[in-house]
Amino acid sequence: MLIPYMQVVSAKVIRNKQTGQSEGYGFVEFYSRAMAEKVLQNFNDLAIDVTDAMLQEVFASRFSSIKGAKVVIDSNTGRSKGYGFVRFGDENERTRAMTEMNGVYCSSRPMRVGVATPKKTYGNPQQYSSQ
Repeated sequence: MLIPYMQVVSAKVIRNKQTGQSEGYGFVEFYSRAMAEKVLQNFNDLAIDVTDAMLQEVFASRFSSIKGAKVVIDSNTGRSKGYGFVRFGDENERTRAMTEMNGVYCSSRPMRVGVATPKKTYGNPQQYSSQ
């Protein structure tokens, strides 16, 4: 989707402080909330009707080590934000899923699967893949 440049106030790519390379995400500020919501609806990878159970079922049908799945919900609207996480018990299956599940449909949309960037946590990071 092309975004009319007049709708964007600013854009910033987050870079690694040591290498200067992109961290793979950034921020875009829009002039209006309506435009931001329109853009987000078109860029989210999970269909609005996908539930935790649906997401888990799609992955569990191919991978036996699935420990759980979670669709991220907007706390203000109660609606899906269009992405989620799948937790694996086996590192090899997690790695395979990132390749094999890309483009697989969950409800009405193909998924885009990648490694979730963990928030800074203490202790052991959990194994998740982002949808």
